[in-house]
Amino acid sequence: MLSNYARVERIKVSDVGQIGAGSTVEFRPRGKRWITRPRRARNTNSLVSATVSGDSLIEDGVLDGDYAICRTNFELSEVRQGRLVIVRLPDAELTIKKIYLLENGIVRLAAANRKYEDLYFELDEIEIKALVIETVRRWE
Repeated sequence: MLSNYARVERIKVSDVGQIGAGSTVEFRPRGKRWITRPRRARNTNSLVSATVSGDSLIEDGVLDGDYAICRTNFELSEVRQGRLVIVRLPDAELTIKKIYLLENGIVRLAAANRKYEDLYFELDEIEIKALVIETVRRWE
């Protein structure tokens, strides 16, 4: 019997569809998804869910089919080196990568899988759409 367990709050958030991890995918919102409220999320109004599609983050334990719980309302100062983010690339496709802000307005988007090369863009070429709060494994 479980006697000391934390009550979990289930909330319904927008599901933005698949996010490419290793390749980009077309943005196709899916509606809503029930999730367990992340403990670090104070305000849940700007939370969204996305399904990771690909294997470019496997060395960080993020697998194909996992859900990324993301916050869409943030300040640029919250984008720290190595932070996992959702980014819209110049071709309008979305990807999930670790971000590094380099000198002269250059951004490096890094995978966590040696078979993928890092991507480099000027900051004004991309749009940081969301900060990843946590990833959740799908156990089906």
